[in-house]
Amino acid sequence: MWLAAHPDLTVQELAAYLELIHAFEARVRSGEVPDWETYEAANYGYPTYEQQAYGYAETVQFIKDAAVYLRLVCGELGLPVEAPQVR
Repeated sequence: MWLAAHPDLTVQELAAYLELIHAFEARVRSGEVPDWETYEAANYGYPTYEQQAYGYAETVQFIKDAAVYLRLVCGELGLPVEAPQVR
């Protein structure tokens, strides 16, 4: 289904991309490179995204509020809110 939504991506390109992902995951599992939480903690002092100083919770709330507003505007204009189904 995902591939059908990206007709410009060949099966070979998708396979190569997934191979890169699996190779990187293996490097993380082996300890060659840190996982994202370890990297964040070591480089930025953040144990998780939820505890970042730039206002994670406020950012999430802004996105939720914006989504509510956009749904209202779409409703007033008679615009569909849901994306069409990919076949």
